Amino acid sequence: MTKQEKEFYDNLKAKIKKYNIKKDGKLLTVKQCLPYARNKFVMSEYKDGSPQELIDVGIETFLYKMSPYLFIEKYGTFDLPGAGTLSAKNLYYFQKEILKDFTNWKKIVLTKTRQCGLSTLSSLIFFWKSVMFKKEWLLIISKDSKTAQDFLEKIRLNLSNLPSWLGISKKVDNVKTIKFSNGSRIEALARSKGAGRGSSPTMVILDEAAFYSTNTICEGIVASVMPSLSRTGGTLIVVSTPNGSAEGSEGYWYYKQVSQLEEAGGIDGPARLYDVKWWEVLDFPGIEPYKGFNEKVQTYIDRDYFNNPDVKKEANNFFMPYAKNNWQENDWLSFQLKNAGKIKYLQEVLQNFIVTGSAVFEEDVIDRIQKDIKEPISKDKLKDKKLEGFWMWKACEPNRKYIMGVDIAKGSSNDSTSVEVYDADTMEQVGEYAGKITTYEAGKIANKIGEYYNYAYCVVECNSIGEAVFNELYYHYNYPSLYKRFVNKDGKDIVTGWMTTNKSRDLITNNFIEHCEDEDLYKEIGIRSERLLSQMKHWIWKGNRPDHASGCHDDNILASAIALYNVAIARKNMVTDDAIVFLDNNGNSVKAMQEGFNTLAEKAAAALEGKKENIAEIESAYREKEREMYQNAGLDPDNSESSDIYKWLLS
Repeated sequence: MTKQEKEFYDNLKAKIKKYNIKKDGKLLTVKQCLPYARNKFVMSEYKDGSPQELIDVGIETFLYKMSPYLFIEKYGTFDLPGAGTLSAKNLYYFQKEILKDFTNWKKIVLTKTRQCGLSTLSSLIFFWKSVMFKKEWLLIISKDSKTAQDFLEKIRLNLSNLPSWLGISKKVDNVKTIKFSNGSRIEALARSKGAGRGSSPTMVILDEAAFYSTNTICEGIVASVMPSLSRTGGTLIVVSTPNGSAEGSEGYWYYKQVSQLEEAGGIDGPARLYDVKWWEVLDFPGIEPYKGFNEKVQTYIDRDYFNNPDVKKEANNFFMPYAKNNWQENDWLSFQLKNAGKIKYLQEVLQNFIVTGSAVFEEDVIDRIQKDIKEPISKDKLKDKKLEGFWMWKACEPNRKYIMGVDIAKGSSNDSTSVEVYDADTMEQVGEYAGKITTYEAGKIANKIGEYYNYAYCVVECNSIGEAVFNELYYHYNYPSLYKRFVNKDGKDIVTGWMTTNKSRDLITNNFIEHCEDEDLYKEIGIRSERLLSQMKHWIWKGNRPDHASGCHDDNILASAIALYNVAIARKNMVTDDAIVFLDNNGNSVKAMQEGFNTLAEKAAAALEGKKENIAEIESAYREKEREMYQNAGLDPDNSESSDIYKWLLS
């Protein structure tokens, strides 16, 4: 190997390592790059100030397609007001991390704070996509023509940076369209219901999506472009600051996108949420006012907070109180509040969607609970077997009691079936399931989770289709620790689970709210789930009743509320053998059937005051006590259908 060849090899290897360029999840090797060589060597024309190097144009093109981060840092620039035009190597840490990650997703939702550069980042992504791939059709849709054209201008700024050896030139360049010699095009459109109709885009950005005048405009645009994106495997990017959450308002569609992804933990199938906070944007020399936190932020960057949720949570816990409570002590925060006003400050700095005072939980409550949120010790598995949607914070401990609240939703609806598992003694959240499944699957999953947690005392919400899940657990799995009560339905006594009426809903939700709002009561519970907290953030008052905001959900809240309300019964009645615990119509415990039958002879003898020599009288008293027990449980012992149930109850 000659000196020049070795230098080429070393530079290529170093580039792959620095930019973490992977294929099929593994770091590229030089050997994998060689088939793309064209044996056409040139000296690089980088715009980031790095030294020139000898490159093979074929291999370099391959690397640029594989790594938008590499391409953008080498050739991208952006304008920063007050500082001029800067190389993309000056992008913020979180912008670079997004560049490394975004190609893994088909739908990307970005929540931005003021002046955080996400629109700039999106324009650089469009720059990369349009020049590195053939026949791409990219659409920019923004709140008005000027904003859309400004976005296009950010792309146009970079076209002169392209190396000559790429051979890319403009064929059309006007205020709305740029077409390239490789067949790719970029179009900039103002928002309207028909925007994107008749096109076949491979990438679409909805810029400032919460400011499209009406909610139906967003829905119309998405309906127009999604068929093409699905067909081409394209990407939808949604960027905005919050602009309210009221159903039908212009910010409602964007609010739904963010809240649904928050509830899913930031990732839902091919969709990903990037949530950028105000503190992540570092001060730039000469651009005042300053935040004054560069050194502190750098300590979290050194710990790679973007890719470590616990570290980012720690950072949020440090920085967010400044913005909420001590803004007057910080020059930048004070400037934003005074110039934007309170509502805009809440929306654009604190990224608060609900600013009208209708939220159930005040910010201080959410902040207190946020500090207790933890990353699960495992996701999507139970006992080393796959269980999509299940998060675990603590493994089961022998001889501990657990309670499980189950809220059922139709598998075809937008709601999810939720299973919340708490330690029955400490009320610390230890497990959580959320998923869109059938009632049959819900029964199977609840049985698996409950069995794992020492047959957790299981309270199933039995309104409507929930009864099918209860029946699966009761009849099919013979689940031993099941909340039951007997009710009269159509003239017949039936066994069922928890019934949510107007009265009982108020009882469980008020109890949940009290335990979260009262600091002393909150010490009795321990919420760990980001999914649950996300629903709490979007829980609002509708009339005199708490309910989820339109487009959001409260399945995890209700499952938790059911568990918390019934924990006293669970502590008293939970069993880990085959005994069955019943509740009467008033919710009072009726003695376990099996235990009762085991001691029935003794009770019969006691009723006869010890006259054990009279066998006939003892048997008669036995049967009378048996009938009395059935009646106390709401059962008819003469009913033949009930007899079949007794067989497994007494087995």
